[in-house]
Parts: sequence; structure tokens; C-alpha cells
Amino acid sequence: MKHVHLVLQEDLVDELSGVAAEDQTTRSEIIRMALQDYLRRRARARKDAEMRAYAESMADHSGDFVNEADEAVVEQLLRETDW
Repeated sequence: MKHVHLVLQEDLVDELSGVAAEDQTTRSEIIRMALQDYLRRRARARKDAEMRAYAESMADHSGDFVNEADEAVVEQLLRETDW
């Protein structure tokens, strides 16, 4: 692991120390978990934004897909139905 120097407000350090004592862990572990959670949420938000942008770019073509899908379903029903 690498060391990182953080500058935090005194009240934040006091609260962090209290939580660490309650949870019987270190301040570093709490900060590490919080940072991992933040980075995970950030990556998920980026991926969601990319997926949303892709879906919006495909929206212009969605009518074509629905029409093609409807035609395929009708053709399949005609083939599979006993007349």
C-alpha cells in the first residue's frame, strides 16, 4: 500500500476517530472503504450515463425495430398456426 497525506477539518477528524473507535477499526480503513465506495459509485454513474446516451442515440431507430419485430412476429404466427 502507499501512504497518502490528507488535510481534513478538525471536526471531521474527531468524528472519524469516534467512528473508528466504535467500529474497532482504523481511520485509514474507514477512509479506504469510503473511497472505494465513492469510486465504485462514480464508475457506475459513468456507465449508466454511457448506456443512457447509447439508448437515446438508438431511439431514432426504435420505430424501425418495432416495425421489423412486429412483421417477424406476424410471419412466425402465420407459419406456426394450423389453419
